[in-house]
Amino acid sequence: MDEELLREILSKVDGLGSKMDKIEERMASLEDRMTSLEDRVASLEDRVASLEDRMTSLEDRVTHIEETMATKEDVAEIPFIKGAVIEIHDELGCVKKTGQETREDVQLLKAAQERLEKVQSDQQKIIELLSIKTTVHEAKLKWAELKWAE
Repeated sequence: MDEELLREILSKVDGLGSKMDKIEERMASLEDRMTSLEDRVASLEDRVASLEDRMTSLEDRVTHIEETMATKEDVAEIPFIKGAVIEIHDELGCVKKTGQETREDVQLLKAAQERLEKVQSDQQKIIELLSIKTTVHEAKLKWAELKWAE
């Protein structure tokens, strides 16, 4: 009966080792996903900066057009200038909207990253707990072996 109990305990300890391996694999996967998310966030931040630069450039162009379109020489070209201003204004609106959407995407990615970090922390705690339990089980097995040997 004691030998059967020892086999059962050894089987459970082996099962714990397998579970720990799976948890470690999952942790590695989460770390890879977190790295990927960090890369995506950095990429999105670069895109936002680029869009802001473009927006500033477009605003400068609009200001320049507004400053020069009121001259008498340009009166004949007013319809063309108005079209250009409207086109730039529309493009600026699209850029602002894209910039806002990108900022929202960055916020969502940061929230996802925080959730992943929480999950990873929780899993690390589980691994530590399982490690302690494994150590306790090993100690109990050794004690049982010593007891059995007597």
